[in-house]
Order: sequence, then C-alpha cells, then structure tokens
Amino acid sequence: MEPYGLAQLGAEDNSEESRKLLQDLADNWTVLWPKMRDRLENGIADYGVKLNLSGCEFLATVAAVEKGCYKSEEADIFVRFEFETEPVPVWDFFIRGSHLAHFQPVF
Repeated sequence: MEPYGLAQLGAEDNSEESRKLLQDLADNWTVLWPKMRDRLENGIADYGVKLNLSGCEFLATVAAVEKGCYKSEEADIFVRFEFETEPVPVWDFFIRGSHLAHFQPVF
C-alpha cells in the first residue's frame, strides 16, 4: 500500500487472525487512507511536529483491539504509524471496517 511513499504494514505474528486483520485493512484502504492522511496532517500541524508526509517512509503495526480494552466497543483494528524522523510521536488509529473510531498521537 502506497499512500505517500513506502508504507510497510505488519501484524504481530503470522497467525490466521493477523492475516485476516491485514486483509480487512487492505480491503478498506482506499476509503480509510484519505481519512487517516487528513488526521495525520492535522495532527502534525496541531502539535508542531516537523514531518513532511510526501515521500516519507514509515512502518505501521496492525493488531486486533482486545475486548474490554480501550475503544473495543468501537473498533476491531488498531494501527500504529511510526515514522523514521525524531522526535516524532507515534500515531494510533482505532478502526472498524472503513470507519475511523479514534485517532491519537502518543508522545
């Protein structure tokens, strides 16, 4: 998946559940990515982070949202973006289908 530059998305392991999470994310990527990009751009501007997303390489970790945990009533998938520039927060997304339930920077 190439939003701006090269994005490497990976799950916690190679289990069937992890593969399904990645597939669900891929199936909804064309709808999700514009929303995610807007949230990232606004977050970068709001927090004064020096990061240009254009051509940026980053990693994204994908995991299931565990029942009873934060945002579990609203989201099934947790995605964390990590960029290679410092100091930059990580950026967390909580997703269900093509809906962004929550977004937050973590410093």
